[in-house]
Amino acid sequence: MTVREVNDQNREYVDYVRSANEDQRFLLRSAIHQAEGLCGAASRATSVGGGPLLAVYRPQSWAATTPVHVPELRDSKRASAVEDLSSGKVFPVQWMGADGVATVHLPATGIALFEPVRKTDSASVAVRDTGVVTLENTYYHLELRSADGSVTHLMDRESGREIVNTAARDGFNELVRVVGLERAAGTTGSVDFRISRGPVFDSIEVRRAGSYEPVTEYRLYHSVKRIEIRNLLDRSRMPVVTDAGKTNVYQFTFPLLPGRTIESFHYESGFGMTTFPQDYLPGARMDAVVSHGLVFTAGDFHVAIASPQAFYWVVPGLSKRPWQLWQNEVLSSAWRKNDSGGTRDYGNYIFPTLEPGLPDGLAFVYELDSWTGPWTDGEAYRRIWDAVMEPVSEFESRLPCGSGKRGNESLFETNHPDVVIIAAEPSLTHPGAVVLRLQNLASEKRLTKVKLPIDGLDASEVDLSEIEVGAQRLPVKGHELQVDLKSHATVSILLSRPAK
Repeated sequence: MTVREVNDQNREYVDYVRSANEDQRFLLRSAIHQAEGLCGAASRATSVGGGPLLAVYRPQSWAATTPVHVPELRDSKRASAVEDLSSGKVFPVQWMGADGVATVHLPATGIALFEPVRKTDSASVAVRDTGVVTLENTYYHLELRSADGSVTHLMDRESGREIVNTAARDGFNELVRVVGLERAAGTTGSVDFRISRGPVFDSIEVRRAGSYEPVTEYRLYHSVKRIEIRNLLDRSRMPVVTDAGKTNVYQFTFPLLPGRTIESFHYESGFGMTTFPQDYLPGARMDAVVSHGLVFTAGDFHVAIASPQAFYWVVPGLSKRPWQLWQNEVLSSAWRKNDSGGTRDYGNYIFPTLEPGLPDGLAFVYELDSWTGPWTDGEAYRRIWDAVMEPVSEFESRLPCGSGKRGNESLFETNHPDVVIIAAEPSLTHPGAVVLRLQNLASEKRLTKVKLPIDGLDASEVDLSEIEVGAQRLPVKGHELQVDLKSHATVSILLSRPAK
């Protein structure tokens, strides 16, 4: 390929990335429109003041309190709070630049409606430069290393457990650059800390003048037990890579659970929770896993770490039997960089960028959660996907089906923690119908009840071609469907209005 052809191809990839968010919203609106076919016509959704309402869609099939993005209003005003139309509760909104955040309670696989109140033009955060490198709330106590801003201590205050393995060589959330098979020295320059306190979360921002990781932000939410780490990498500050055999890999290190020997962990594999390495066949590759979330366990204490952006985790093991995780440390590979490529017209060519049109800065977000209790696959799965999958929020002028007149109801919901809804999509063979896909995460049989948006629906099990399986319709009583799922089974249910 010529240089121009390579750039055109890369530009097409960038266009795909740019359109992903628009595609998501288009699919969301299409799904809501399809659901309205089951529920009937939508009504107008306006606030008491006559303006639009903030509609927040949660795809997960369980209810939760979670952070949501609050867009600026169309008149460029900002809401300092939003009121839940269902409960009347008012939730504060915290603004960081153009980003508004609120922590609200959302229904399972449904839409909640909120009215923006107390509009303002000002930010809602008190910010000051400080030398303080500690932060805490009800759930966690956090301490940072003054030299680079990595984590030296992280304590779960509810259990009194330390999460960071301080005996490891690397710091928690420390950035390392690997060239080929060797680590390269990094540059940090001066390190400054800025603390922010607001109605939704407190945070410490670490600023590094001479680093290709110029900013890291640690957030502690007041009403959600979760630590959010936002690492900004800047491509323009990274060394140019001219040797194809020496690709630069940027990794974040996470040493965990001091005083324990980690001989296994769990990760979300796309079809439930996989146990590493017990679920692996002899001879399988065991130096890395591909997943958006991992869970580590020490007795009845569990730590989950997840990222929506990064999904390739290096798991260095000791050459022992049974397998052991080296220094209890996993590394998240965030960025692979190589700037050279062979071309027909210029030979080996150094490309200024392989992502033309995208900004040089890219944030990698890591969410950490911890809890105490017996292990269940369903609990771990839910905590990972609560961190990875953000609710979709936007201002609406129509009241979507499933929100109800009270403004906060589920379209679909399961009553068993091990059974989740993995898809709700328009039928390809039955106009106006919806296909619901259920997955049993447990290794035992589960009998579950599924809440439906309206009563009087017909339900039948179908295969992937939407052909009915079995002669009997599934039992539906009012708004409730009962389904029997075998161990680790996935079942597709066709929902439709009865024929007139």
